[in-house]
Amino acid sequence: MTQQKPRPHKRPGTTATKVSPRLLKEIFTRNAYIRVPNMLLRKELGQGYKKGYEVRFAVKTEADVEVLKGLLEKAGFSPAKPFRKAQHLILPVYGKQAVACFLRFHPGRSEA
Repeated sequence: MTQQKPRPHKRPGTTATKVSPRLLKEIFTRNAYIRVPNMLLRKELGQGYKKGYEVRFAVKTEADVEVLKGLLEKAGFSPAKPFRKAQHLILPVYGKQAVACFLRFHPGRSEA
């Protein structure tokens, strides 16, 4: 049994194959949302408050997840394991840096 080598963490936009920012914006504005922590609750609850920085992409099928995952990886993001929520599959991308990148596409928000 061979062990897989861990993938190094990639910063967005540092891969050789670039994905068009216009395409990422289109995908984000069509079916994604941002979650950011409530700093007041985090201060009040301390380690009991688990919500962090996250961009969630909602898609309908497993095939859509694979296509989107490939695009995000080419753009330098590290999508996490997809999960079901209602009738959608959610593909999360965790981290403050990912949220900051996608906030550019979200008019009126700038709290990352």
